[in-house]
Amino acid sequence: MNIGLKGAWKRTKGCRLKYRIKELYWDIRYACQRAWRGYDNIDIIAMSDRFIKRYKAILKDYKKYNYCLLYIPEEYRDVFNKYFFDEKETDTIIDTMIFHLEMMDEDYVEKLLYGKNIYDDDYDPTECTIEKCKYINSVMDQNKNAFMKLFSMFFWRL
Repeated sequence: MNIGLKGAWKRTKGCRLKYRIKELYWDIRYACQRAWRGYDNIDIIAMSDRFIKRYKAILKDYKKYNYCLLYIPEEYRDVFNKYFFDEKETDTIIDTMIFHLEMMDEDYVEKLLYGKNIYDDDYDPTECTIEKCKYINSVMDQNKNAFMKLFSMFFWRL
């Protein structure tokens, strides 16, 4: 994941040195803003994109280090007859949340559904129809709703 200063040099690999230094300057500036204010200007401009990128990274680390097990919500405790999900069930819930976050990215969804997106060399812009865009947006919206439902269900437990 190329987020923050750690990914600044990786994101600009292959670019001219002047451009890389300029991008590094902006990344340092944003890092100072995050240290001072707790957020940076990019968080204000592209809030939804940043939320998706950051929470994918956060949930992947959460799963990797498995900080704790998730509580079973009170309304489902009678069904499971226990208070916590085990490690495998917790990982499955986290994987599901990560999947929904990935499916909220328009380019990822287009590539998954149609095999090509705007970043491919052989992409033809005339293939982008209104119906195709509406379908991609409906898939993204369904995944947003599914993620938000899971996120709100386990919010106090994450």
